[in-house]
Amino acid sequence: KLPTVKGDNTIVIKGPEDDVDNAITQIQTMVDEVHNSVIDLKVKPEFHKYLIGKKRANVKRIRDLTNTRIIFPPETDSTNENITIVGKKENVDKAKAEFEVMITDISNVIEERVEINEKYHKSFVAKRGEFLHKLEEECGGVKISFPKPGAGDKVVLKGSKANVALAKQRLLEHVKVLENTIQVEVNVDPKYHRHFVARRGEIINRITNDCNGVSITFPIIASSNSAVIIKCDKINVGGEI
Repeated sequence: KLPTVKGDNTIVIKGPEDDVDNAITQIQTMVDEVHNSVIDLKVKPEFHKYLIGKKRANVKRIRDLTNTRIIFPPETDSTNENITIVGKKENVDKAKAEFEVMITDISNVIEERVEINEKYHKSFVAKRGEFLHKLEEECGGVKISFPKPGAGDKVVLKGSKANVALAKQRLLEHVKVLENTIQVEVNVDPKYHRHFVARRGEIINRITNDCNGVSITFPIIASSNSAVIIKCDKINVGGEI
């Protein structure tokens, strides 16, 4: 029953409890929609994918934070700049502010190419890129892309100017370490391998300590592989083994 007196905002609903609850929910939804604010935020289409984020992570975060609906144009529409935000005015304003911070960050994104000898690339992408992912995280989420094998030396860095500069510095520092590291392969009859790794690697540990932290890697026990890999600073090679 709708109010008949001007100024009376009370709506009377009568009926079975479940039906009344359902009616209240629908009316409240309609009221919320009437009071919703809608804005169109104009952003260059090439920035949309960064605002959306991987697996829509950025959109989900802002949507959950502000309780708003966020509508991007279809990916196939490369000309539409409008990002539509729907919700209560204060929530819409909050979502808009979140996007504006991201837009500022994206606008400052630069791309730089660094030459790193291809022979060192494996060191960065080994173990499913564990070192590389950690470096990207420590450098503010900068994106580091190595070329495919045989595709050259240029490594692409993409991110804010400060983060790219930091990532470049860290990459070149690691290259310096690699340049000063030598790897030697020594053939040791597999029947003697247990001698070196026995007693929790006592002999290997002694050699390692005597040679200032040289790294010694034996093949898996019972393997027929005779290659023992020694890695260290160039000045430490040529000693006990």
